[in-house]
Amino acid sequence: MDHKNIVKMYDIFEDHEHYYVVMELVSGGELFDQIVEKGFFPEEEACQLIKQILSALTYLEQHKICHRDLKPENLIFTDETHTTLKLIDFGEAKSYADGLIREYVGTTDYMAPEIIKGGEYDNRVDLWSLGVIAFVMLCGFPPWEGENESEVFVNIMTLRYEFPSPEWDAVSEDAKDFIRQLLVEMDDRLTAKEARLHPWVHTKSEGNCKMTLEVDESVDCTELIQILKKQVETLGLQGGDVEITKGKNNKKILEVSFEELT
Repeated sequence: MDHKNIVKMYDIFEDHEHYYVVMELVSGGELFDQIVEKGFFPEEEACQLIKQILSALTYLEQHKICHRDLKPENLIFTDETHTTLKLIDFGEAKSYADGLIREYVGTTDYMAPEIIKGGEYDNRVDLWSLGVIAFVMLCGFPPWEGENESEVFVNIMTLRYEFPSPEWDAVSEDAKDFIRQLLVEMDDRLTAKEARLHPWVHTKSEGNCKMTLEVDESVDCTELIQILKKQVETLGLQGGDVEITKGKNNKKILEVSFEELT
């Protein structure tokens, strides 16, 4: 795997006693530790980190790989600036290229209901876990209450959670909606690609740009948009939203937004 938000494995070798894995150095500590230290993340900071996790999940989605143990302990900062995250620990990862998975695996607070129920699933279990991570980052505690694992599982399977006051009073509705779109039954849950287009992530994303063109009203914008999108892919960008408005002197204004291609 080769992605900026996934830890790299450079080599693996063995001798007569041991296996050795040479991996990228990441020395900034776990996301979990930063949550404990901070209590919770400011919304803007949390959003930028969630975007990085989503970028990694989009890459895995494209390759039909399910991580299956996504949690703050498996997200490591590259250094002490605590600005760049890397996804680690693929010990439970599995491909679903040949069909849906049915295996019981994961960490209690971050397990999707379809895993607990023994059902089939794909990478959308990772999107569920991301919803829990976003919740924890924004308030400092998980969405599920329970005196033991069984009670937690009941609350997960019945989707029983709230955004309690005062911890959530200052958090935007977009952020809450992002979490609601992930903490739902699998068939209703956003994919990684869809989640990246959610207003909370999309409007706060860094690295977006917009191209504005003035063209004659007679120009076929559909064909022009496709040409633009293909051209910008060579620059490491992908086309996003398109807006066409009426200009002056028989002209129309074409605006196409672009974001970093993963």
